[in-house]
Amino acid sequence: MPTKVLFGWTLLPAAALTGIVLACVFKRVRDLFFILLVFLAPLIERVDVNFVSREWYRGTSRGFEFSVLEILSLSLLVSSILVPRRGESHAYWPASLGFMVLFFSYAAVNVAISDPQIYGLFELFKLVRGMILFLAVAFYLRSEREMRLLILALGAAVCYQGLLALKERYLDGVHRGKCPAGSWNWRWFSCRPSNRMVGCKRQNQENQR
Repeated sequence: MPTKVLFGWTLLPAAALTGIVLACVFKRVRDLFFILLVFLAPLIERVDVNFVSREWYRGTSRGFEFSVLEILSLSLLVSSILVPRRGESHAYWPASLGFMVLFFSYAAVNVAISDPQIYGLFELFKLVRGMILFLAVAFYLRSEREMRLLILALGAAVCYQGLLALKERYLDGVHRGKCPAGSWNWRWFSCRPSNRMVGCKRQNQENQR
């Protein structure tokens, strides 16, 4: 068994459990996990491990991917449900969740009737990870305070990408930088989660009126 996979099987479950406990006990740790979740989103390929890896496959998923983002998402989700902040409900039904579940069901049926199924299962696992992230953000982002933390994390991520591009250009002499600013991960990070976070915040405001 590769060292990376063995490392993932042993450390990731322990890290997830530890993160959940810390986020439940300390509210400030929950804020830190949210900032890290946003900041590390464009760097996911550097902090992940693939199980049942198919490196030669040219699709969008080459294994059952599990990363630090899943640890942070699970910690935020479970802690927000078990130990909500004062005046907040344990859980609610976020907007668009029903459509996400419907699409997942449609995709699962297609995978069930396909052959081979392994590559479709890779994509289904990615959808599950996305829904966990969606719910974690929806249950956490409920006030102006969390919105300010979101803006802080987004600004830090953009500044980091800018400094990395400058380093590659003027210190390393690379005319075409390799930072994630032009990759799919950056577009996913800067558009999809941000829109969902703002949408969740607006829905929470409507629920409070």
